[in-house]
Amino acid sequence: MSKPSISLCMIVRDEEELLPRCLDSVRTLTDDIIIVDTGSADGTIEIAERYGAKVIRYVWQNDFAEARNVSLEAATGDWILFLDADEVLDPYRCELITSYMSHTEIEGILFQIHSYLDEQVQWQTMITPALRMFRNRPEYRFRNAIHEQIIDSIASHMSDAALGQSDLIIHHFGSDPKRMASKQKIKRNRIALSGVLKKEPTNSYQIYNLAVNYCQTHELEQAVVLFRQSRQYDRQDSPCRSASYLHETICLFRLHRMHEAIAAANEGISEYDNYTDLYHWLGILHLHTGDTKRAEDMFIHALKLGGAVNYVSHKGTGTFLTRWLLGSLKHHTGAYDQAIQQYTLALDWEPLFSPALRDLARLLRCCNREEELSQLLLRHMNLHGTQMMSPLLAILTEVDSYSAILSLLDKRGPGEESYGEAVIHFRALLLSGKLTEVEQYVTANSILSQNMQHKLEMEQWILWMKKGIPAEILKYPFTGEDMDNENAAAAWLSFTAKAALVNGHAHTARSITGRWQTAVHREPRAIQNKQACTGLIQTLLYMTDVCLKEAGTLLIEQDTQQLLREIRISMCTEDMLEQLQSI
Repeated sequence: MSKPSISLCMIVRDEEELLPRCLDSVRTLTDDIIIVDTGSADGTIEIAERYGAKVIRYVWQNDFAEARNVSLEAATGDWILFLDADEVLDPYRCELITSYMSHTEIEGILFQIHSYLDEQVQWQTMITPALRMFRNRPEYRFRNAIHEQIIDSIASHMSDAALGQSDLIIHHFGSDPKRMASKQKIKRNRIALSGVLKKEPTNSYQIYNLAVNYCQTHELEQAVVLFRQSRQYDRQDSPCRSASYLHETICLFRLHRMHEAIAAANEGISEYDNYTDLYHWLGILHLHTGDTKRAEDMFIHALKLGGAVNYVSHKGTGTFLTRWLLGSLKHHTGAYDQAIQQYTLALDWEPLFSPALRDLARLLRCCNREEELSQLLLRHMNLHGTQMMSPLLAILTEVDSYSAILSLLDKRGPGEESYGEAVIHFRALLLSGKLTEVEQYVTANSILSQNMQHKLEMEQWILWMKKGIPAEILKYPFTGEDMDNENAAAAWLSFTAKAALVNGHAHTARSITGRWQTAVHREPRAIQNKQACTGLIQTLLYMTDVCLKEAGTLLIEQDTQQLLREIRISMCTEDMLEQLQSI
């Protein structure tokens, strides 16, 4: 029996930047490619033809379903796979597609759509199950002018149709806020959705989509009303209904309506008692309201469930993200060994998960157990290979874990360091207070001679750490126009304060941070600059850690503990909210 053939069907417009990556990902899988172009003015058509696609030039009619159906009319494969240009099929386990197609009872295959808010931060991802492959039958046609779907057409023609539930992944990169803004998708979609709902006011699917649209513009009050309204007309087995509870819970959290958010999550659990994300969010809500016992219970339950299956979900709920939050809870209730255990388990699952790495590094530094972090990272390096070196060094630099940096770089052989790694090596030695070693390193390292100006600056820093930083140098960020560039000033201040502290100039370090705090309060622009304020907070935390480490204690004032807990929860929920709003 011959292998079933597959037609890739797409609609595109001005996608020359993204289209090649998409088509490369399916090159060995599909038998023909049908691309409906709705008016490209760039090189999209030429790229498509270069890949052997049949290109159909189509006059846009403000109807996505109609354009999709034009591609179906030209498809010759036994099965249809449909993608957008900002999507890439993951090669992992793609061989299973043939197995799914061989089951005669299966009419379609569900993929897991991984939508990235930031392509460089893989854990900031929302996962949505979606039907993306189906049998090529003339009666199966897309419906809905916007947010088009095929599943309703399949169900109406074959009520007992089976769908293959797969773990096949499609990576979606169109959730980047800048990309969405450049294409004016949010504004365009709102106009279209409002038009649909004037004609179909009880269309629960499009009410839900309009609610998500309001989330994307941070109009959360209206979004909450629409999520609730969508459920009035929706079926319990609808994926949008379950997702609406999650969206509503997060919106209410953002609106500081905590008790309503808890009620929404509990209502969702009453209908979907295996929805991991709702338990995870209940943990966040109880943590935020100070009920640590209930928060812990919810996190543990989420971990027992594991990652959500067939629900809209944030990557890491039920696994590394939940473990990190449980570790954070244990951290700030004084159960340090349990916190270290949870942070470590989170990193075992997702080695480059920077929030857990940051918190683990800080806790181990305060406990005088930094060597444990080095052992953990070296174990991950052995498991995953040296390709982890660059991202790990970047994260460790961010979290001020200099002993771990030195442990990793010590594994490099003579001459194996890149120039960038050599710079990091210098900074790690200097910020570890190893003046003799750093002086020997700069003198002997030939790769640093590639940039003599930079090498001279390093030598100057070593001299300053020996003799003290001149007063006129310390005035640098606080004079003239320098504070116009808060990011550069923050980086300089942070490095200088840390270096001064660990190399015996504590008075200078305190003077720098004191003037920095005064400048932030004096300059409204600095308060508005998140990176500058974050730099100040992280510098103060690092200096506190160093002093605590030297004192051999983890005692922190209660108000400082509360501040750190709120910062940590806020950082987590802000990331998750941005993900949900981008779907």
